[in-house]
Amino acid sequence: LLASLVSDFERFKGRVRSFLSTPRDSPAYASLLEAAIEDAKQVFAQADAVTHAATVLTEQNADAVIMTVYGLVMVDLVLLMAAFHGIRANLVTPLHYLARMSRHIAEGDYGSRRMAPRAPDEIGLLAAAMNHMADKIEMNRKKIADDLVLLRQQEQSLKRLSWAVEHSPVDVMVTDREGRISYVNPKFSETTGYASEEIIGRN
Repeated sequence: LLASLVSDFERFKGRVRSFLSTPRDSPAYASLLEAAIEDAKQVFAQADAVTHAATVLTEQNADAVIMTVYGLVMVDLVLLMAAFHGIRANLVTPLHYLARMSRHIAEGDYGSRRMAPRAPDEIGLLAAAMNHMADKIEMNRKKIADDLVLLRQQEQSLKRLSWAVEHSPVDVMVTDREGRISYVNPKFSETTGYASEEIIGRN
């Protein structure tokens, strides 16, 4: 279109030069004027066509630019969502899990909650420390429970032994290292005639 416009414009200029160089009283004057007017119309028509084509091309390019920008925005949105998901999966969710684990430990539930091993980052180290702490607490709790059972058994044995000594048919006297009497059973008081308050503390 642009080449055709240039060609029509050159022809129009030639017509105008011929028209301007022709005397008014020449028989060709009127025909040259009509030809120049037709050439001008043709030039204007070609110029309109070129302008329309340029407008369409600009709009197409604008659409392409808009689509490119839209595509970039979508890519940014996808990257943002991926980053958000990564932050949630690697930071927020583990922190929530650690908070729940802390509450369970505070409530005495030491064995049921454990966090899966992670990469050795800050959260991974914290999770490993929490797991280790829960394991140690659970181990100590079981040891204390076992010790309490043993103490109760020993207490029962001591009670039985005390009952046996208290009700023994023979005299029983207990002294410390210096020979001072610290205990006598009722049978001792019955045999010797001394009450326990009178004899305890003597050598």
